[in-house]
Amino acid sequence: MAKSLFDLNCDKIRELEPSVHYAALAWLSRCWELNFLFRIEETYRTQERQNFLYTLGRRGIAGEEKRTWTLHSLHTQRLAMDCYPIRCTHDDLTTVAAAFFITHPFPEKDPPHYQMDSVPPRRATPNPKERLRQLERRIRVEKDPDIVLMLLKEIERLKVRISHL
Repeated sequence: MAKSLFDLNCDKIRELEPSVHYAALAWLSRCWELNFLFRIEETYRTQERQNFLYTLGRRGIAGEEKRTWTLHSLHTQRLAMDCYPIRCTHDDLTTVAAAFFITHPFPEKDPPHYQMDSVPPRRATPNPKERLRQLERRIRVEKDPDIVLMLLKEIERLKVRISHL
């Protein structure tokens, strides 16, 4: 079975620094609630790939444009992702991202680039039973089938975790 766009984006988010997963997932979920669909193309990038991208546009090939202006990208630190709007604009994404301390620092120079270097540490999470109650309340009002599916998966994981307590 083919993965949904939401699940593919979640896979990309898992490549980020774990301390920012909560913000990136919350941003993705909120965008989906608003029907602002987008594709996450690239998150983590090895230094070797960054070095290669840096050479593009600097090799003397006619018409080749620069891909990046730095060798020290937040992509190599797992704190950046490149996102492409599908059913929204970068302005839509940027507005929602701000609520989660995700920035869009170079809208003219690098439109797909979003950064998580300003995301604060995550607040303490509620105990698993309280979290389960929160999710069950939310699923009763959720309209988006992709989000409902995500919530159901999280509920199942929590039930397993609670059963082992």
